[in-house]
Amino acid sequence: LSVAVSQPGFGESTGVPDFCGPRTQQAVIDAIRHFQAIAEVDSQRIFMYGGSRGAVVAAMVAASGISLRGVVLKSGVYDFVDWAQSRPPNDSIRLTMEREIGALSEEKLRGRSAYYFADKITAPFLIIHGTRDDRAPLSGAEKFADKINAQGGSAELIKFDSEHAIPMVQISDVMEKLL
Repeated sequence: LSVAVSQPGFGESTGVPDFCGPRTQQAVIDAIRHFQAIAEVDSQRIFMYGGSRGAVVAAMVAASGISLRGVVLKSGVYDFVDWAQSRPPNDSIRLTMEREIGALSEEKLRGRSAYYFADKITAPFLIIHGTRDDRAPLSGAEKFADKINAQGGSAELIKFDSEHAIPMVQISDVMEKLL
């Protein structure tokens, strides 16, 4: 069984967008809980994948305490506090965040930053990142993987000579190994 969850207000979905925030995280948690409750679903074999904004949400959901067998993240930002300090005020992603959630306070940025919740992560992580990613710098993925491992978790970071959008054909083999 494979399920795709669209973030509220993102793309063509309904709901109020909150740039990977509490409403979006809860929508994914609710979807996972729904499928965990179905008798035909082995609730001990649920994996989660997220790319870009989906990686941000997947990392936060994994830190929520929900039971997952593994998590694959691709091209995400895991510490928006650090990220925001390096972005100019007219950065398109920053402007999208401000449009969806208002002024970027440290509290709002931390609520979307799994880095600060690494001690709550229990599922093994596979983090895939492009070395030339201009939206989500590689250094943030490295810092996040290091923190998960330092907190006693398990995170493997695999780097690709790529920009933000890493073609699925390049990463499917490494994802299969975790699955």
